[in-house]
Amino acid sequence: MEEKINSTLAKLIELNGTSDSEDLGGVHFRNIQYYDIGNIGFINNTGILELLDLIKTWSELGKEVCFVNAKPPLKEKIIELQLEKIILFI
Repeated sequence: MEEKINSTLAKLIELNGTSDSEDLGGVHFRNIQYYDIGNIGFINNTGILELLDLIKTWSELGKEVCFVNAKPPLKEKIIELQLEKIILFI
């Protein structure tokens, strides 16, 4: 399962055109995995699928996922696709 999580993270990082896994910082606290996605300014439908895959992977482990520092275009895309109840932002 860890390999799948790492693979999904690598795909997310590629969306931003970077190669350093620290660009997508994650913190696990009280059964919630938080990801800082403040460096992602744009995401396409493939990127949305990768976010959903990441959420599914953690869900299979009994964890929730929450994204922080999302930029307005990313939030707008999630709302446009009516995924705001699945892809959670704070």
